Amino acid sequence: MGESVRKFNEGFLAQQRERLLEMEAALLRTDDGKNTLAKTTLNYSNHRLGDIQRALQKIEDGTYGLSDESGEPIPQSRLEAFPDALYTEREQEEQEEGK
Repeated sequence: MGESVRKFNEGFLAQQRERLLEMEAALLRTDDGKNTLAKTTLNYSNHRLGDIQRALQKIEDGTYGLSDESGEPIPQSRLEAFPDALYTEREQEEQEEGK
């Protein structure tokens, strides 16, 4: 399992970490304490923040790039597009259809 992650070079992981931290900071800035966001937007922001924090933890744990559901590798192209991706595209679609 860990070997899939090791294929990512340190530069890519550092870039992803920086992007995730920027995304996290942007989401935290949107909640200004005035509750100006609609409830659905706030729920989305909280969910997204959780995904970002999980992805950052996975970088630290050495499991970034592996699906939380199946352990399958997430393609690097997907991670470049969605640094906080926790699932393969197929798994994500299945989860969204199940909602």
